[in-house]
Amino acid sequence: MANISRLLLCLFCIMACSSEDMFDPQVVRMQIAPRQPGEIEFVHLTDIHGSNISLEPAAYYLENSDAAFGLLTGDVLASEHICKKLLNLTKPFLLIPGNHDIYTVYNGAVGQKEFRTKVLDSIGQERYVSYGDRNSSYWYTDFYSDGHTLRVIGIDQYEIETVGHPNGTWNVHNLYSQKQVDWLVDVLDHSYEVDGIIFAIHNGFGNKNVGARDTTAAVNSFTSILACHYDDGYNYLGNGNVTLIPDIVNAYQTGENLNDKRYPNSPVVKDTLTVTTNFQGPHDNFIAYFGGHLHWDVAETLPYYPRQLQVLLTYGGRNNSGKYDDLVRAFSDENFYAFNTCSVNFMRRELKLKRIGANLKTDGTLRDSIVFKY
Repeated sequence: MANISRLLLCLFCIMACSSEDMFDPQVVRMQIAPRQPGEIEFVHLTDIHGSNISLEPAAYYLENSDAAFGLLTGDVLASEHICKKLLNLTKPFLLIPGNHDIYTVYNGAVGQKEFRTKVLDSIGQERYVSYGDRNSSYWYTDFYSDGHTLRVIGIDQYEIETVGHPNGTWNVHNLYSQKQVDWLVDVLDHSYEVDGIIFAIHNGFGNKNVGARDTTAAVNSFTSILACHYDDGYNYLGNGNVTLIPDIVNAYQTGENLNDKRYPNSPVVKDTLTVTTNFQGPHDNFIAYFGGHLHWDVAETLPYYPRQLQVLLTYGGRNNSGKYDDLVRAFSDENFYAFNTCSVNFMRRELKLKRIGANLKTDGTLRDSIVFKY
């Protein structure tokens, strides 16, 4: 009886592993379109939580299309298989850490530095980006197309070891070092001539203006049903520094500079961050933030920052309970995975989002594509 039980368990594991890798390349291939002149396309994926089937279709699209790069915006929980896949791609799939990445054990160790060394360094990300710190995971890089430059800035919101968390453990609140804040100001100060700027983040920048989401009022096809009615404005547990990065970007866009403005760091760390900017603004080349964490989709112009677009992608990993995701899901094939292709057209100053994979919402409407002017 014990032998039969073990055999059944092995068969179950094999089936689970097989279904984890299942997707129909033809379904993804049919979504590939040629790049238009003056356009850069990239792939956005997030919160895969160790799921191969979430990564594989997005990686396949990247390798077989004109897309220049991919973004995986945190909560990777990178297995050896995932790291090997990312390392062997011919185009960069760029990562930043999420909260789950910081307390996940990688080869017996845990923390900010381990994510950098055991994941980012193992996939050779230094081939594609310029890091701002030897141990942290913030970076920037440029991509080029038809004489246009897109600058991508990756933010590390979990600098726990750098800052010195009092308990030596992770905390879900954003936690920045002063060094990263100063680095970001300097990068933006040298970004005047690039044609477009996007940010890769994990935690989006919430607001308290409940019901004021611009795209919800204008068009709801690309916004989660759940996000429309979430009653606390997803302010991330009252994190004190939630306005820090949007304020810096706002100063860059408007030229209304910050003068020694202080922001509380994570509530667990009793320090403050100080920002001074001397941007020669205004500048109109900021496009959008791309992130995740919430496990639902939001594509919106933030009411508190009307010049700033935020694109948060729904959860893509296995074992989703459905609590936060309003997409109709299956356990395999194209009804399981979901990622966005994102096209920046510099001549028309447009950002187009197109959903690949699961796109049927529980109310019967589709989350297929949406276009924003920037």
